[in-house]
Amino acid sequence: MLFERRENPPPYNRYQQYKLYLRRDFLFRCAYCLIQEAHFGGLRNFHVDHFRPKSKKEFRSLSLLYSNLYYACGLCNTFKSDWWPAPDDIQAGRLFVDPCEEDPYGKHIEINEEDGSLRTHTPAGEYTVEHIWLDRPQLNKHRLRQLEMRRKWQECRDLLDANRLPAEWLAKARQLMDEIEREYLDPAPPYQPEDLES
Repeated sequence: MLFERRENPPPYNRYQQYKLYLRRDFLFRCAYCLIQEAHFGGLRNFHVDHFRPKSKKEFRSLSLLYSNLYYACGLCNTFKSDWWPAPDDIQAGRLFVDPCEEDPYGKHIEINEEDGSLRTHTPAGEYTVEHIWLDRPQLNKHRLRQLEMRRKWQECRDLLDANRLPAEWLAKARQLMDEIEREYLDPAPPYQPEDLES
């Protein structure tokens, strides 16, 4: 998934203040493993990640730059930590795939539809998976469940399209399928930013 930044937040003096903007730009998902807030305990389990780590001297000036901030689940942010490729790694193409520049799950990383594990196709994909531990067992199980749910959903859609049922039954069945897709396959965030204001 390629993330496009649409938000235009005002300047802040603490990077955490950008979190509500980031969650919208990253579609309520982790920038790295793509898990949705609704599947990972909501807003409190997501962090603001510095793509180029603020702990590295050469990146300290980027600590409040919005384009260097990413929305990440707590696990991916912890595993990524302050890792950054060495010059030799960068020259060899071993670097983090930037999900705001290109889709990691295209050219670089592929999801194995049999078990939810990941296959890497490039040195950048390998570096990203290895250093953020994107092939962890919990994520593989989650991806497999999502793939199975999507297959079942598509099978139901295909059956509905193939059968000659009364129009009102088909309309109701399609409405239910749309609700399942919205609520379980692509759930909305558990709450909106305004719900946090008090």
